[in-house]
Amino acid sequence: MKARRVFDIVLGLSLATLAGYFLYTRYINPSKPVVKRVKLVKANDLLKYKTEIAPKIVNTTLTSAACTAFLKDSAEKTMMDYANEFIDHQVDSILKTCTGAFPSALQAKIDDVVLKCKDSTREKISNECFAALLSAKTSSVATVIKPDVDPRELNSTLLLHLIAEKFSNGDFFEHPDKSLAIVDALLDKEPGYLGGYKVKMMLLSMSSLNKDEHYQNEFQDTLDQAKRLNPADREILEMEIAAKGDVFNTPSDPSEKKDQTEFINYLNKESAKHPDEWIYDYYKAQALYNNGQGNYEKALALVEKALKKSPDDMRLKQTLENLKSDDEQRRKHPFILSIGFSLNDL
Repeated sequence: MKARRVFDIVLGLSLATLAGYFLYTRYINPSKPVVKRVKLVKANDLLKYKTEIAPKIVNTTLTSAACTAFLKDSAEKTMMDYANEFIDHQVDSILKTCTGAFPSALQAKIDDVVLKCKDSTREKISNECFAALLSAKTSSVATVIKPDVDPRELNSTLLLHLIAEKFSNGDFFEHPDKSLAIVDALLDKEPGYLGGYKVKMMLLSMSSLNKDEHYQNEFQDTLDQAKRLNPADREILEMEIAAKGDVFNTPSDPSEKKDQTEFINYLNKESAKHPDEWIYDYYKAQALYNNGQGNYEKALALVEKALKKSPDDMRLKQTLENLKSDDEQRRKHPFILSIGFSLNDL
């Protein structure tokens, strides 16, 4: 009996302790969930990967079997291995064989590599050579992969090349649904790739998708993800400012003015918070100028004010030249959105 009573007491104390611990951890001092930070990824990180292209997705209709095999092999190589093959003249023979057999756009890019890389070595690759190599490799990937392939079947490196090729040839904005599927597939695989969020925001804001409320909300979600990844990135700041001012939506009637009062008030407040930051002056100038339909003198003064804050900025210098130009088109559209897409982001 005595042993039974001791057991009941111990059991009761154990239950009381567990209940107390539950209440303490749940309500009094709850532990914070561990937030796993996503590692920031650059395009150059993805270009270091080797890849494999499954035979079923190889486009065999555009050139000969030997030239297709060369393009497939080129697409699967890392960027540096691809560059070294050209610089070391390891591909001279197959290039000579395939001259005229490649699609004209790809042939032009390969010819450009041969011209711009003739003086480069492994130890010293010129910027012009490397840019030409990047362009040729992206074109090779886009040529050798079937155009109707499901983007989810491709790895991040191949997807990156396809985006770059579409962006450079203008197809990226012309067929936004297809482009969005490729970008989303890339971000699913590489949630830390900041450039992917930027190019997605460009697509959502600068293509026909920007008229759809669903995609307007998706733009904001993408912006929030990008800001969490790198809140100090200037291009993300500029995308946010441009979106607030509806800068991407050009009216069908050039003489139609947008009411920019709310946007200008926002810029004034932000400029007061960050007096040394010129970007708010720049966008205020653009809002006031309104493609030549607004206040030229105030816009000019604001660009000059911005240039004093950043005297070496080429964009500000070019805008000022455009505003003062005798060329009507340059004066009408003097402002520059300085956001692009590049694979060379070392």
